[in-house]
Amino acid sequence: MSRQGVAKVNTYVCQIALSVADLERTVKFYRSVFGFFDAGGTTSFRKKIPEYVQGIKGLASNTHWLQDNDKKFQLEFFQFRNVAKPPIPDDWKPYDIGMTRFAVEVKDLDQTLAKAKQHFARSVSEPVLIEDKRYATIRDIDGVLIEVKESPETVNGSCPTKVVGVAYSVQDLEKFLSNMEKGLLLKKNQSLFVDKHPLLGIKNAQCKVEILDGHKCWIEVSQYVSPTPKPSRDGMLLTDIGLSHIAVSCGSAEEFGEWYNEHVVKVLRPNNLKPMKTGNLNMLMYSKDQWGFVYETIYMSKVIGKVFGFDEQRGWRKVAIKICDIVGL
Repeated sequence: MSRQGVAKVNTYVCQIALSVADLERTVKFYRSVFGFFDAGGTTSFRKKIPEYVQGIKGLASNTHWLQDNDKKFQLEFFQFRNVAKPPIPDDWKPYDIGMTRFAVEVKDLDQTLAKAKQHFARSVSEPVLIEDKRYATIRDIDGVLIEVKESPETVNGSCPTKVVGVAYSVQDLEKFLSNMEKGLLLKKNQSLFVDKHPLLGIKNAQCKVEILDGHKCWIEVSQYVSPTPKPSRDGMLLTDIGLSHIAVSCGSAEEFGEWYNEHVVKVLRPNNLKPMKTGNLNMLMYSKDQWGFVYETIYMSKVIGKVFGFDEQRGWRKVAIKICDIVGL
């Protein structure tokens, strides 16, 4: 046992967040194409809490959440207000520095690709075979790259899609991994590696690749030598259109206290040394690393989670979020 009294802190990826140009249109796209469950949304993030936690003065957003069959995970979509929101550059490549794609598994690849075309995806690739599995890519209406794998045997439940991974292209693989391991307490698991270059259309790639196990999601981290990646956009702000950040959580408020004080603060760059707290019900803070990548570290009790997108908003949860919308946070 450590001096804080927590024997072991177990962390896991609980969210992938995106900054979008049109929230309503994007949510409709992801629900229609992938069949994600609607977990509601809020307009409450507009006062002191977003500025304190997300670290941008005057920040406000309309926010919506979607889920697959895992109630401990969500996709979070922000449409930010009152800030510049640069789009994904037209010449962006999937090896350029930044968060490069996220990955899903689906029951029926052909049906998913057909729906993507029907709902105005920016691009839809032809399927390719990798390790006896069919893969394709979709670029959503903002240009976010989505890796899609047909895997009916692993998609269990009424949602036909499962979110399974997220990928980064970085300047310094070893230092980036050290941040992930020492700050976020995520561990390497190279058994999860699959070479996706045939899918991504990256020819003659020379790079180092490591895989971290986020439990719900693998995290692929690559450092390319060739082709030469373009540097990240100015400051890599979480408000830039595209993949914004991941959120990492743990099992209890006690775990969060030890993890945050003994690891996050010492390794990453939290926007504030003290996390936003609602007693032991909710603890939250955003951090950046030395390159500008953003990470959200969070603990939510089941009660708070049911209000803020980790379950369907109905009954008392819908009343609670409406109150938050009126009052603002």
